[in-house]
Amino acid sequence: MSRFRLTPRAVDSLTSIFGWTIERFGEQQAADYRDAVIKRCRALADGLPPHGRPCDLLLKDHAEAKGLLYAREGGHFILFKKDKAGIVVIDFVHERRDLPRMIERLVRSETR
Repeated sequence: MSRFRLTPRAVDSLTSIFGWTIERFGEQQAADYRDAVIKRCRALADGLPPHGRPCDLLLKDHAEAKGLLYAREGGHFILFKKDKAGIVVIDFVHERRDLPRMIERLVRSETR
């Protein structure tokens, strides 16, 4: 069994998602959604399908996302990179956000 870890950014996003879901749908729904997201992260770390897709596919002008991948769970995209131990989750992005723009920002911030 491979492992996954969350960056501080991903922890903040997941915490916000959990809080928002509690406010709108209650604690049980929030816990169920959080558990589904975590289960999906574990599956990605273990290499189980459906696999992540390269973020390069979403970027304009043949920009490179430097190994960044995305997968979907519920209403969120999981942005992650593979490492020797499994995966590193970079962030969770809501489906209504401009995913290509968010990826471009992440890539730019990593090159600074």
